[in-house]
Amino acid sequence: MLEILVVICDELRDLTIPGTGDNLAYGQFLVDNPAFFARTQRRVVSYWSCYYRGAYASFQGYPGCTLLDVLRSAAPDRAGHPWPNLAPAGARVDGYC
Repeated sequence: MLEILVVICDELRDLTIPGTGDNLAYGQFLVDNPAFFARTQRRVVSYWSCYYRGAYASFQGYPGCTLLDVLRSAAPDRAGHPWPNLAPAGARVDGYC
């Protein structure tokens, strides 16, 4: 799973560049499908919490967090405001699988 996250993130790096075709397309997708992306964010956090918390004590160090940040960076141009970040802000998050 980690290898897949790293490859996807590397391939989508151009999303962070405002005005590019990919940035606009992905941004529009997120704006048109906010519930889908919110669910995706929750699932990435849950997967980290269940399977990778031992290896990555902080969610911010987990490759899934980086990928969510890259995807989220595409939305503000289309939405007109920063896209909500549903990921944990602290160094550790208590919770259950």
